[in-house]
Amino acid sequence: MRLGQVGRRLVAAVAEVALARATAMQLGAQAAGLAAAAAAARAAAATGAAPTPDAERAWRRELRLAAAAADARAQARRLAPRP
Repeated sequence: MRLGQVGRRLVAAVAEVALARATAMQLGAQAAGLAAAAAAARAAAATGAAPTPDAERAWRRELRLAAAAADARAQARRLAPRP
């Protein structure tokens, strides 16, 4: 193997290691953020609140849809012809 080839391989290996290290740091930061979000969700759930604002919005939307469906059923019963 020539010295130039060894140098290129070494540069490529160093680049791969740098890329792996950057990826590991990025994933570590992401994991820390997710852990913090999970802890906040656990704390909110322990107090009886929704774990996240998105979960609260989704629950309220489901309640509105259920109420609208119940109103529609009640209205259909009122308007249904009686024998």
